[in-house]
Amino acid sequence: EKSDLDFTLLVDNESFTEESLALFRRKLRLIEEWAWNEFHMETHFFINDWREVRNNMFGESDSESTGSALAKLLKEEMFRTLIILAGKIPFWWITPVETDDARYDTLLQRVHSGQTLLNREEFIDIGNVDDISNGEFFGGSIWTLIKSFQSPFKTIMKMGLLEDYMFGETRFNLLCHGIKKKVFSDKTFSDIDPYFSLFERVQEFFQQTKSENDLDTLRAAFYLKVGTQVTPQELEAGSQDYKKSILIHLIRSWGWNAYKLKQLNQYTDWQMMQKVAMGNRVNKILMSSYKNISEKNKSLDSQESLITQKDTHLLGRKLFSFYRRAPNKVENLFALADGNTAERELTFLLEQEKPRERPTWYLIRGRTLTFIEHVNPENIIKKAATLPFLIAFTAFNKLFRSETELLIRAEGQSCKESDLRILLNQLTSFISQINIATISNEDLLCEARINKLYLIIDFGNPIPREIVYGNINDCKSNEELTQFINKRVERIKNLTAIYLTSWGEL
Repeated sequence: EKSDLDFTLLVDNESFTEESLALFRRKLRLIEEWAWNEFHMETHFFINDWREVRNNMFGESDSESTGSALAKLLKEEMFRTLIILAGKIPFWWITPVETDDARYDTLLQRVHSGQTLLNREEFIDIGNVDDISNGEFFGGSIWTLIKSFQSPFKTIMKMGLLEDYMFGETRFNLLCHGIKKKVFSDKTFSDIDPYFSLFERVQEFFQQTKSENDLDTLRAAFYLKVGTQVTPQELEAGSQDYKKSILIHLIRSWGWNAYKLKQLNQYTDWQMMQKVAMGNRVNKILMSSYKNISEKNKSLDSQESLITQKDTHLLGRKLFSFYRRAPNKVENLFALADGNTAERELTFLLEQEKPRERPTWYLIRGRTLTFIEHVNPENIIKKAATLPFLIAFTAFNKLFRSETELLIRAEGQSCKESDLRILLNQLTSFISQINIATISNEDLLCEARINKLYLIIDFGNPIPREIVYGNINDCKSNEELTQFINKRVERIKNLTAIYLTSWGEL
């Protein structure tokens, strides 16, 4: 339910005019919008010329496209995960597992020349995958890091596979070869499952190269990403559900007890800092794998690296927009916390220890009437010098939804709970997180600019009478209009600008 749908459409560009291809793209965009509006299903269509795919060309790294960062890597993943809805079967899928490029071409020619019983029209030649050069894995690791902000629990497996490929034997030993071998060996569907096969491969690599904590994080991420829950009773007695039976077999082999299982089953109810801690564990593994791949990449001949300088620059900027620190930047604290981050109850508390000291605002999980020194530190989500910063932080990190109960505790402040709810409702709908993977090349190649701007004007407490009364539409002349505006400008105590940049930074 949480996954999006990616459709790869292999076409013959030579059969399209420029106008007809533009209309086809427009039609697909309308289908994407319809799928989202009707079913809230994120859908992407990727149009590729079949000849370009055969040559491992998948376009520039614009928006969701990967450019030169992935070539055979993308084809390898496509071969092992594809579901053919219509059209021809990739010829690779009927060739023997250990088929190099020369043998692939020979077999293809036999089919095309009628030397076999196979109908050539049933197959499409989009190339062979017998091996992947080390020069691809660095670009792949950058792109994988970028995608981690969408689905961190899935990304830990993808990055683990890249590291396994970088340091292991890959000729005829890629994951797609393993799945093809299972198909040809008449294995059951559960054994062939691409997602399960990916986990098995990465788990074996982690067992050989990583710590027990990293291995446990991988297993927990896999269990949470699958989304099928096993109860302690089912762990003991078993289940007829085939997904659960696979998970039960795995969990028993991991040595998990009922308490750990119950804890993971309650992930949606975890305190936010627990989710952040889990996300940080995942991020630590991702960054370690990225560093290992990057160091190995430096030892390669410069001609081996397949990612272009342009794509390295573009993808690097996407990472930079997330990781760089800047004054007053609102951090995306929960980017690596998979799933819903909204809270049931939130308290905004103003605390001033001494009269002459600047007060501090605290964002607290739950409703609390106690002083800050008596609040459980685990429930303090964020502290800041101003309320607007906490409001922006809450909206940007999706901590608020319409059902969230709010409590504001701040003596002498003009902002009421009703005002706070209005501000959060407006900001949540107006300024939301940008998926950095979808930031366009055009935006990344330019200096960051303001895309959205939200102003919070504070007239103090109590609000002056002339601010509350009067209607700008009653002004009869430019002089009256100027007086109307100036009176209000003069009364402004504080003005806060909250803006979202073209690089996805708030």
